[in-house]
Amino acid sequence: IEKPWAAMLAMQRRMQHRLADQEELSRVVNDFVPHDLLLYMGIRSFSELTLGVSVLKRCSILVFDIQNFNGLSERMAPHQTFHFLNLWLCTTGPVVRRHNGLVGGLHGTMVSAVFTDPDEAVDAALELLDAAAGAGANEIE
Repeated sequence: IEKPWAAMLAMQRRMQHRLADQEELSRVVNDFVPHDLLLYMGIRSFSELTLGVSVLKRCSILVFDIQNFNGLSERMAPHQTFHFLNLWLCTTGPVVRRHNGLVGGLHGTMVSAVFTDPDEAVDAALELLDAAAGAGANEIE
């Protein structure tokens, strides 16, 4: 009678490890592929993705960067540069989401975002320009 219980306990442990592995994989994937992007593509979960899956959708892409960042950072102390970058990157995500967009990528100070409505993309761009102008003036002085 002990053998069936031992086998069941071993199977339970294997299932718990597999579940933990799956949760870790989901966490890592979500760091690189936003869940909202999958939903926009009509995909409910990462497990539905296979190599070569693509979706054709009309959208607007907004790419923005801090002009002359190298020149700005040369006039700042390292801690000011770090603070400035954090402020910029912490500002962009909420602005993009407020205008119903998805952040598609972060590359240094460059951020790309996807919008289904071009007017939302323009509104986000204008808000980001205002935020960048204000932050730049405040951080350098």
